[in-house]
Amino acid sequence: MKSIFVLLTTLFLAGTSALAQDRSTVATAQSKAELTASKSSGKYLITLPDGMTSEEVAENSKFYTRIFTISFDEKSDVATITMIENSDKSRHVIVRFLTSCGVQSVLVEGREMMLEDFFTNYML
Repeated sequence: MKSIFVLLTTLFLAGTSALAQDRSTVATAQSKAELTASKSSGKYLITLPDGMTSEEVAENSKFYTRIFTISFDEKSDVATITMIENSDKSRHVIVRFLTSCGVQSVLVEGREMMLEDFFTNYML
């Protein structure tokens, strides 16, 4: 009887872990050339990890409305971030927004880098 319980428990745990979905923590940015242009224009296009909802993006961005505006296309997962004041300090707040969305790294032209490295290389 004890072995049946252990077997059923093991099967249950294996089944639930197989069905669990982990959201990616990697966002995708534009090309290097587009990021250079974005630094001047103050408008960034960043593809957030799959599964982000408009509600989550709105909730995470509501703290930064004096710094930038965000429109989010849930079908393509692309967030369009438009700076209100295009400064280094304001661009650094984008990193805080990405962190609040669960992003830990950003992919640029096939190279994955941590958020601070992304900021230093493409936004500073």
